[in-house]
Amino acid sequence: MSKDKTQAPAPSTAMTRLDPQALISTAIEKGAGIETLERLVALAKDVRAVQAKEAWLHAMAEFQETCPKISRSRKASISTRTGGSYSYTYAPLAEIMSKIQPVLGPLGLSVSFRVSHAERQVIAVCQVAHEMGHQESSGEVAMPFDQGDGTGANPAQRVGIASTYAKRYALLAILGIAPEDDTDARADGKPEVEMPRRASEAAPPGRNAWRGKVASVKEKSGTTNGKKWTLFTVTGSDGLEFGTFDTKEAEFARQAGTSEVDIVWEETAKGSKKIIAIQPANEAQEDEGPDA
Repeated sequence: MSKDKTQAPAPSTAMTRLDPQALISTAIEKGAGIETLERLVALAKDVRAVQAKEAWLHAMAEFQETCPKISRSRKASISTRTGGSYSYTYAPLAEIMSKIQPVLGPLGLSVSFRVSHAERQVIAVCQVAHEMGHQESSGEVAMPFDQGDGTGANPAQRVGIASTYAKRYALLAILGIAPEDDTDARADGKPEVEMPRRASEAAPPGRNAWRGKVASVKEKSGTTNGKKWTLFTVTGSDGLEFGTFDTKEAEFARQAGTSEVDIVWEETAKGSKKIIAIQPANEAQEDEGPDA
């Protein structure tokens, strides 16, 4: 007997057309054995999982199509240790949630966060779940924090700010959205301030700012005029090198891990890049609270 070579429908299509509950009822009526019933129950679970994932994907597509514009409506200033500062705009977590929840809810979607803590780091994971049971997560977003950077925030507040940052980045990542510049901030339609760029963003006169990931931190010790010193060289993922004699700044760079950092630097007479301040990317004294 020749085998039927007709190609079977795609698994999701075939499975969603099945009615496992009807099959189970029929099997019970006909006195099917426990092994048959177990297979039908497993089939019902598989069908349910496929249907739930398809519903999640459909709802996410609808969300991205109908999600309202989210603007960077808040201005924040980053103060350096030497008294300088630079600014940027951002969309607060609370404002993002207020915009997306009215859209997510009717689509059967909900958002939740898991937050954990490591040494000088807050780690957040955002989960988006569908009412049918399927959920997916953003993966871990780690945000380093410094417990005493001179900005006036106490240790608990620093943890809260880092937690808010991590949640916001995780949320935007899983939803696939990006806040836009607020064109209402100025009459000419341009944003009031620009997001800092890697090596050309606004910074105090005579200084520059860089954003990126730390590739390595190396140290070299010596003695000059009887005084011992240790020079730390912080190398960015793009190969740029920055120098500092500050042990605290070097340790922070080591702890940054895979998270981006902002480095404010100035060029020395010898042409090297001296670190003036280093901190988590975009970290500033925002008006967001720990639970924003």
